[in-house]
Amino acid sequence: MMSYADRLTTRTKIESNDTLLHKLVIKRGGYLPPNNDWRRDGKDIGRNTNIKELSFGYDLPLCCVPRNEFEEFSVGIASNRSIERLKISCSDAFGGDIFTMLTPFFERNDNLHYLRVAWSGFHDQRSILESLCLLREALSKFDTLREFVCPREILLQSDDLGMLVQALARHSALETIDLSGNNIGIGAMGAFSALLTNPQSSLTELVLKDCNIGDESACVLADALAGNCSLRYLNLGSNGSITTDGWMAIFKELPQSSLENIDLWGNEIEDNSASLLANSLTSASQLKALNLARNDNIGTAGWL
Repeated sequence: MMSYADRLTTRTKIESNDTLLHKLVIKRGGYLPPNNDWRRDGKDIGRNTNIKELSFGYDLPLCCVPRNEFEEFSVGIASNRSIERLKISCSDAFGGDIFTMLTPFFERNDNLHYLRVAWSGFHDQRSILESLCLLREALSKFDTLREFVCPREILLQSDDLGMLVQALARHSALETIDLSGNNIGIGAMGAFSALLTNPQSSLTELVLKDCNIGDESACVLADALAGNCSLRYLNLGSNGSITTDGWMAIFKELPQSSLENIDLWGNEIEDNSASLLANSLTSASQLKALNLARNDNIGTAGWL
């Protein structure tokens, strides 16, 4: 728990543009604007040239932040150009309008390269979907992201994720997408396919760990891998729903892909798929790293 004195010290560092203050985390129990003066903090952050990372804690909605105060805070930080990383762990705050409030910041800060969004879990699925729509709208207003992370605090559905991926596609410099723990069905994988086969895509890392991917989606991904020349790292760990048909489709396309590192930890890969993988590896000269740990269904025949 940050004391009031420590909060005042942090506030002074923000106001004085302290060269050692590179990361600011706003959350209950940590830093909150003294006397609930969000407007003042927003203006000072807007003028700050040293803060590189700004985070909003998951319990921010519980802090009883007045909506008008956060709106004025957002107006202030819209002038900031130093923040490169933004983490929002309360994306359902203000009914999702947190993204609408922050849109001027998104539009004006060309240095923002990293965005991590998560939901606090204190609202129902409908509220989450409404905030997701506002996130997609905000993503369509700028194009500077290089890395986007949306972890498994909630389980977004495939169609919702598909529209999110479509919004991310306008970020031509985007190199990393991590949607671990969400449901990647055929709708979302179709959006990923369009992104991967776009010759303008800069995507180099795709993390779809524990995403309940099935065979149909795996086949769509396999076709996309064959038509992509930028992806270097693919994480498909803990996708036990992929059976032999899905794995064979993916392994068949490895020689035509640009992958250098593939993580298949904790899946249900069996001997037939493992044998096809071994044959593909003889032609996949670009592949440098492969993780097959915890694939307990591979027997002696598969390893040989």
